[in-house]
Amino acid sequence: MAESHRLRTHKLQVWLVEEERQLLIKNAYEHGLSQADYIRKLILCEGLVRGLWTMDKSIGKEFLYEINRIGNNINQIAYNTNYQRFAGQKDWQALEKSYYELLALLGQIPFLQKDEKEEWEQKVSALLQKEIDISAGC
Repeated sequence: MAESHRLRTHKLQVWLVEEERQLLIKNAYEHGLSQADYIRKLILCEGLVRGLWTMDKSIGKEFLYEINRIGNNINQIAYNTNYQRFAGQKDWQALEKSYYELLALLGQIPFLQKDEKEEWEQKVSALLQKEIDISAGC
């Protein structure tokens, strides 16, 4: 190697399909890094932050409490179903829809921008209130 003073002495060549290549270019650009630096950060498991909203401890505790309440609601529905040997299809469909909506909202957490925090919290709050109404009907 002509440049013996270089810190990095190993070269890696990777073959990508066009979609992977475009995704690498896009992600590196969004984080303000070169493609090589972006890959190094991924390999070293270094944080890649670009103005994302992070949840503080108190909100995280509140959020976990609400998720536990949903679990309690599901347990109440299961108990009533087993006790009565019947649960309305409408109740199950509403519960399933709310469950998938909540999962979708949870999946958005890593991608939220700071200015989207309030709108996201309102959606979660409305969904959780809907969950309480559904479980009360069983």
